Amino acid sequence: MTSSVKSTTRTSKQAAIIFVFSRVAYLQYQLVTRSQRRLRKLLKRCLNQDTFFIVPLKVLGWFLLSSIATSAVWANECDLSASSLSTTQKVKIEKVIDGDTVRIEGGKLVRFIGINTPEIDHQYGRSQPFAEKARQHLKAIISKHNGQVLLQMDSESQDRHGRQLSHIFTTSGKNIQADLLHRGLGVWIVVPPNLAYMDCYRNNEKLAREQKTGVWSEQFRLPRDTNSLTHKETGFQWIQGKIDRIGKGKKYLWLNFEDALQDERESKHSKVTLRIHKDDLHYFKEQALNGLLNKVVRVKGWLTKYKKQLVMTLRHPASLEIVNH
Repeated sequence: MTSSVKSTTRTSKQAAIIFVFSRVAYLQYQLVTRSQRRLRKLLKRCLNQDTFFIVPLKVLGWFLLSSIATSAVWANECDLSASSLSTTQKVKIEKVIDGDTVRIEGGKLVRFIGINTPEIDHQYGRSQPFAEKARQHLKAIISKHNGQVLLQMDSESQDRHGRQLSHIFTTSGKNIQADLLHRGLGVWIVVPPNLAYMDCYRNNEKLAREQKTGVWSEQFRLPRDTNSLTHKETGFQWIQGKIDRIGKGKKYLWLNFEDALQDERESKHSKVTLRIHKDDLHYFKEQALNGLLNKVVRVKGWLTKYKKQLVMTLRHPASLEIVNH
């Protein structure tokens, strides 16, 4: 083989390598900044291309730096920084109760902040889908780190059941809630005043929803229409409906959905209703709340029966999304 042919072959290989690395970097960037659906379309186009082209090294470097910088932002918003390690408590896990609750050495129960995983029925074994998978995944993470984790408290350290409220991390500083949400093994919840890592949890749940992973492939694949609910359907729900009335009482602001509950034994005035306690109103903008009238919204939270209504308490605007503007 002549030197000119060898040189041409090397150039072709270099061009191919540069192309592949640039595409990998670009796809990583798309994974973070765009939906998984768009990423799949882009990947399909790349695989269908018949020819390679040379990407200038300057452009290749820009893509790589952009990808690394974007990934770093995601890591920084989720994981512990070196300066925040002093705010954590290193503990030994005695038992994993479910995907969002553990018992630590000494017997104290710890409930994770920012996530709600499917419920495990410890008495009859009728657990919700992905409940056991969430628990087993959490157990595997903890076991990998010899049963030790780092706990970081937020503004409020205890819930009404007396459980300690904490963000949980591996001993290397990786956010475990973020991992569970990313895998679709739980749902992001917002309970003020504990709002640290809110963007991290929101972004990881968003990816799981777009990919229809875990709970987003089954019970939360679609929100429940408020006109399909009955009084029996309490507990954690993801619902959707149109707000047709806004009222204010002494303790709560009420957002009523237009559709009555589908239960012939109940009065036709039965409603599915959102309520915001007066102490939480400062998280909301009054103009934004008034603008919800006649809007279709989606909300996640716990439904409870109150008189002839199903009521969901809304604690923070991040728990609500407007479907139509």
